[in-house]
Amino acid sequence: MHKDKSRLNFKRKILNLCFIASILSLILIFNSNLFNNPLIESNNDIEELGFKNQDLKINNNNNYLFQGIENPLNVTDKGILYKFDQEVLVSNQEELNLTYYLDEEHDWKISEIQISIDNIQDTRNWINNSEFKSPTIFRKYQVSNTSHPYSSGHAFGDIVDTITETNALYIRAHFVNLGFERYYDYFYVLNSSNDKYLITDTSINRSDVYSPWIPGNTMKFTYISDGADQYYGYYMDYYEYVNSSSNYEINSDTWEFNYVKNGESGNNTYGAGEIKNATGMYVGLYGEHIYDNKSKYSTGAYSELYQNISVPRGSVIDAYLSFDYNVPFGLDSNDNYIYFEINKQKVFSIGMSDIINAGKGIWHHTGNIYMDLWTNTSNVFEPILNGQKLNISVGIKCGRGTTYTKYEEVYQNIVWFDNVSLVLTTIANSSQSDINLTINNNPLDIQNDIWGTSSLTMNGIWVENPVILTINTTSPSLKFDLNTTLYGYHNGTTKIDQLNTEGISYRILNNGSIYWEFYHNLYM
Repeated sequence: MHKDKSRLNFKRKILNLCFIASILSLILIFNSNLFNNPLIESNNDIEELGFKNQDLKINNNNNYLFQGIENPLNVTDKGILYKFDQEVLVSNQEELNLTYYLDEEHDWKISEIQISIDNIQDTRNWINNSEFKSPTIFRKYQVSNTSHPYSSGHAFGDIVDTITETNALYIRAHFVNLGFERYYDYFYVLNSSNDKYLITDTSINRSDVYSPWIPGNTMKFTYISDGADQYYGYYMDYYEYVNSSSNYEINSDTWEFNYVKNGESGNNTYGAGEIKNATGMYVGLYGEHIYDNKSKYSTGAYSELYQNISVPRGSVIDAYLSFDYNVPFGLDSNDNYIYFEINKQKVFSIGMSDIINAGKGIWHHTGNIYMDLWTNTSNVFEPILNGQKLNISVGIKCGRGTTYTKYEEVYQNIVWFDNVSLVLTTIANSSQSDINLTINNNPLDIQNDIWGTSSLTMNGIWVENPVILTINTTSPSLKFDLNTTLYGYHNGTTKIDQLNTEGISYRILNNGSIYWEFYHNLYM
């Protein structure tokens, strides 16, 4: 009978061990270096003995029959390391490692990692072939020039020189120097049919100047002059041309040309090539030629390069545009302007007079023009971009039609473009082929078909310290908010004193009660 009572007390004591130990003498020694981040939960799983929990009353009589030490119990401590609201940026498709430090000294391990991601933002340039490609250009050195200064009283029909290149599709001249009296003397570059592609009267000598590309295999040079004030004239040192082997339409797979001409006789041109040591594409907008210093322009006439793109993304967070431009010839008036349009809505423009005052024949850069500076943003992007077609165009347009007299280079406007960019920051999904976000080579699951959200649960045993999460993506720039939860555990044994001597001590009291006592050091 006494034996059964002792066994029952043993059962009671063991199964309410945490309670007894907390009342009597269970000492938990806490150390703050379990993790470097908050520990929000800690459970002690003591070796299961298989007894039911019952109420116990501890005998306060200090007399006991005998005491001893038994083998220690195994104890598993559990803790959670969480790190929320991490702002992660992965650039240039470079691998990124995130580190989570554990308690080195006490051998904590991780059994499960839960990850949730929100606000996935992809940033990239969506323009195809933004830098343009150049066809193969052939060059021949040949001198053509006027006398210096040029002759007075020269008539238009008195052709100075004719350059012909067999099988050429387009041809252009390079002038070392070019200068004619403004408003009175004019220099012309013509094609074989005497159509005018350049009329210039700049009184200041210009150097290193290319003529526009002239369709066909022939170009002619002539000028008109009055009886006073002759200037330098022109000096050509070589000409360039493209033929059927040049792939002149090299950019046609990504860029197309559209135009509305000025009146009935205005002309519109476009093409590809190189100018001032850079590849690019150009557009030309010509007025209706009335006579040498007089041309007419019509409101809405334009020449533009465009492409249609699709952006399989959610909402637009931010955007900016940029491009380079070079105007070798142009009408000095802000009635004409170059522009960037999205779906036929102008979002950015620069007047031609402003460009010319900044410098003809040199490359200029817009800088990054962010969306809050655009002239129109209200109806440009739909709330969800996926499925929307975007028409992107750059070109030159006449904003107000009129007839111009005695304006320098009143007839033609030639604009070269390069590095055309539309950079969008948009909400993306982790599983999209051009995003392909992975953590430790594991793809993530999209949450409830909501753009920009993903999750991942990984199970295993992580014993290394720190725990490393390796992030990879095919996006050129990916930003997201990351919440990480690591479930940790630590195996230990019970101690009989604070000196870490393993075991569990007991006393059998005179009344038959068994008093168990142990220490467990929990390091956090």
